[in-house]
Amino acid sequence: MIGAGLTAGLAAGLGTAALLTGGGPGPGDSVAELPGVPAVHLLAHGRVLVLRPHRLQVAVDGRIRREIPVAQPLDLARLPDVVHDPAFASSPAPGVVRLGAVLVQRPDTTVEAGDDGTSLRLELRDTGGAGPGRMTGTRASLRLRHASVVAAGLAPVAGIAAGLRYLHESEITLDDVTLDGLGGTGRTGVPALRADGGGCVRLQRVRVHGQGRGVTIEDAVGAEIEGFVANGLGGDALVVSGGSGMRINGVRAEGLTAAGVRLHETVGAGLADVRVRTTGIALGVEGGDGVVVRGGALQGGRAAVRAVDGQAVVLDGVTTTGPIRGATVAGSPASDGATVAGRWRPIEGAGVVTLLVVAGAAILEAARRRRSLPSG
Repeated sequence: MIGAGLTAGLAAGLGTAALLTGGGPGPGDSVAELPGVPAVHLLAHGRVLVLRPHRLQVAVDGRIRREIPVAQPLDLARLPDVVHDPAFASSPAPGVVRLGAVLVQRPDTTVEAGDDGTSLRLELRDTGGAGPGRMTGTRASLRLRHASVVAAGLAPVAGIAAGLRYLHESEITLDDVTLDGLGGTGRTGVPALRADGGGCVRLQRVRVHGQGRGVTIEDAVGAEIEGFVANGLGGDALVVSGGSGMRINGVRAEGLTAAGVRLHETVGAGLADVRVRTTGIALGVEGGDGVVVRGGALQGGRAAVRAVDGQAVVLDGVTTTGPIRGATVAGSPASDGATVAGRWRPIEGAGVVTLLVVAGAAILEAARRRRSLPSG
C-alpha cells in the first residue's frame, strides 16, 4: 500500500516526503514564520520538529525536509523511533530520550509521557542553531507523568532558554515531574515552565531545581497546584498573574534568594500549607481581591509577607519570620520572635478591605464556637 510504503521509507530515514494531509506548510516551506511561537526567528536555523494533528514535520535551517504521519497523542518515549534521526531525538538508554531540537506543538496536538506508568528522563540538548532544546505549544496539550526534564550547559539565546513554554489556552498537566536546570539564571531569567494566555494548568508533585526562576502562570482559570517543591532558585519560585480560582496547596520552597510565591492581580486565590524560606520575600501579593493562607510557615529576609495596593492577606495558622508589610492580617507574636496567625489583628496600613475580611472572619469564628457549645 502507498501509505504503508511511505511510512516505512520515512522510518528508515530515507527523507522521502509524505503526502500532505491538509493545510499548513509542507516540505520546503519555512518554519520561521509560524504564528504564536516565542522567538520564532530562531527557527530559521538548526533543528526543529513541528507537531501537527496528523503529521510531524522535520525541519533543518528553517525549511521542512520531510513529514512523518503520526497519531495523537504523541508519546515522547517513542519520539526517537518516529523521527529516526539521532541528531533530532535519540535514546541512549532505556527510559531516556535526548531531544536535540525545538519541539513545536501546533493547535490541537498532544504530547504525553508516562501514561503507561513508566518513567522518562527527557534531556534537552543543543539544537544546532535554533537555540537551546525546548518545548513550546499554542492551544496544545502537554501531559507528563513520572518524568524528569533536564538541561545542562545550555546558555539562553535571545532571551530563550531550555524549558517548557505554552501559550494561548494550552493545557498543561504535570504529575510527579522534576524540572532540573531549565530556564535562565537569576531573577530576570526565563522560567523553567511558563504558561501564558489562559488555559488549564494542573501541577501535582512538581519539583524545580536550578539557578533561575521556577514556574510562571498567567491568566489561568481554576489552576491547581498540589505538592510544589523548589530548591536553590535565584528567581521567584512560583508566580501567578491574573486568572481566578487558583488553588495552591503543599508548597515547599527553600534556599531561595527571590520570592517564594508571588501573586499579581489574581481573583479568588486560596493557599494552604505553604512553607517558604528565602532571603527575599516569602509571599508577595499585588492587586486582586485578597488572599487567604491557611497553615504553613513564611520566612523571608526582606519580608515574610509583602502586600501592596491595599490588598488583604489573611494568615490562618501561619508562622511568619521576618517583616510583614502592607495590608496584612496576622496573629500575636510567638515566644521565639516569629508570628503565629491565630488571633486577628491588622498590621501596617490595613485598609477597608482588610477590616472587612477581619470582621467577617471574626463573625464566622464566633458562630462556629457557638455551634460547638453543648446545648442545655
